[in-house]
Amino acid sequence: MKTQINTLVNGAVPAKIARVDDKAAQQPGSSFEERATLKRRVEEENPTVMKVKLYGVEVELAANISCSGRNNGWSAIISEKEAEAILGYIPTHTYQINYELTVDANLMVEISWAIRRNERCEWKPSGYLFIREKNITIL
Repeated sequence: MKTQINTLVNGAVPAKIARVDDKAAQQPGSSFEERATLKRRVEEENPTVMKVKLYGVEVELAANISCSGRNNGWSAIISEKEAEAILGYIPTHTYQINYELTVDANLMVEISWAIRRNERCEWKPSGYLFIREKNITIL
């Protein structure tokens, strides 16, 4: 079985949490040392691709490798249907929306989105929400 990150706690204040049922559980966050140790183990097991499951959705995240060869986390563009399953809702919109699921270098998990009016416009970051690490399973 692969190393899991579900024991970590995101202690960012104020934490913008994706699901309403997770908002009540605000706690002190995991230490930097604990996150660094877990990151090294997760990085060894998933050098280029990490498959995760959260809220019944399986996503394959690609590693974000810098020019120096350092891993800066994993990310993937996800569909609107996957984003709805993860967030529990999708806001009504008239714009095109691009959703991205990210596990960053500190093993903090977030879903972010960018919007644009049409194909001629640039993508503009619009928002993000954290996802509690306890809801993630690394496959």
